[in-house]
Amino acid sequence: MMANWLQKFIYLSSNAVPLLVIIAIIWQIQLKTWTVPIVLLVISIVLVFSFILSFSFGMKHLSRKTINVSGVESQDSWMFGFIVAYLLPFGCLVIKDYNKFIVFVVLSLLVLVGLSAVVTFPNFWLFVIGYHFYKLEMDGIGMKDILLISKKKRLRSKKDVRVAIRMFEKILIDTSGDR
Repeated sequence: MMANWLQKFIYLSSNAVPLLVIIAIIWQIQLKTWTVPIVLLVISIVLVFSFILSFSFGMKHLSRKTINVSGVESQDSWMFGFIVAYLLPFGCLVIKDYNKFIVFVVLSLLVLVGLSAVVTFPNFWLFVIGYHFYKLEMDGIGMKDILLISKKKRLRSKKDVRVAIRMFEKILIDTSGDR
């Protein structure tokens, strides 16, 4: 059993929380109003708590499977790209000149594509709470873009991963040693 569409939505949208917080801060500084920043901060808090609940539920209820790994490579470097590509450019964002319709259309497209696409990118909050990310190559199925989420800081060998939870298509959570 894999996680459902709501859990996938929460997984994807929780990555936007740092961006929402930065926009709230910039909005308050530039426009000196509190309504939009408070709404964005409440949405951020709801997303973070929803993510925590969803991830905890998945860890307890999704089925564990034995996997055969033929290769493993660290993917933690994505964090630097996340900061540079997604957060820093918004430091100079001019909020006064935004179009609500365009923002709505872009966000709707991101949600639709994100829910229907096979995504294999890490989650910011998992990194914050100590998880690490690895790209796996799996024996027998020939897939190379499997993302493994693990509490282990270093996976040096393909033998370090034996049991995992299939969270989404191409995203696994390492449970080798949880039992």
